Amino acid sequence: MADDQNNANGASDLEHKVNDKSSKSFMRKAFDMTFNLAMAAGTTALGYLTVGPAAPIVSAAFGGGGLIGALWKKKETGRPLDDILNSALKTYSAVNTVFYPMTLLGNATYPAAASAGSALLGSQYGSFIGRSAWALTGFNMAFVAAFKAAYHLYENKLNPQGIGKSIADNFVPFATRIGTVFAPGYILAANGIPDLSLGGYKVPTFAVNAIPTGIYNELNPPGQKKKTQSIPSYSSQTTQSQLTPQQIQNMQNYYARNQGAAGQLAGVPA
Repeated sequence: MADDQNNANGASDLEHKVNDKSSKSFMRKAFDMTFNLAMAAGTTALGYLTVGPAAPIVSAAFGGGGLIGALWKKKETGRPLDDILNSALKTYSAVNTVFYPMTLLGNATYPAAASAGSALLGSQYGSFIGRSAWALTGFNMAFVAAFKAAYHLYENKLNPQGIGKSIADNFVPFATRIGTVFAPGYILAANGIPDLSLGGYKVPTFAVNAIPTGIYNELNPPGQKKKTQSIPSYSSQTTQSQLTPQQIQNMQNYYARNQGAAGQLAGVPA
């Protein structure tokens, strides 16, 4: 009888723990991390098989840059560590996913951009200008749209519902930021310099540019309005009893320097 009672109590305790909010939160976080790690592993294979090591290297640079920036700002934002890690993993997976399609788009469109530039501006600089201009405009917008779409899928556990809204949300500020900060990588890669030599190793041009881009975007999110400190104004209806001594002193100093304003406050023409 006692054993049955103990078993019942044990089952009740287990049920309570399962239904406990903290347990549910832990389970959700564990599931999110497991899902994002699985997607990162799968997209690593996808990128490597379609483009080679450049895809995971560039993806790691984007995700790593964002991770560094978010950790740097963690004390200010109070953002949970698991959220920071999950965001970096989703960025990594999204870049891996779109790397091959963007490579195909570049191969298909850059020759046409070069020809158009040469026709308009001459063969000496026209090709360079045409490729660069396309990289910073049409190609950049295509990359941002594809990245935001892929990120939405990983953010929502592969559910495409609302993907159009996710792409449109903050699109112009984000595309402008990427087109500006990522301009060196875009221009070099568009004009036949896909790799840079660093310390005796060849590193993808995009990867070199991706780390500072990721850091800067986390420290200064595109489209975020800067908070401005409002300056209080005091009307003639405000009584001294409603003001602090410091505010009274500030007003006295102001009117001492501006006799016309003092006269208006007292109802005397300046």
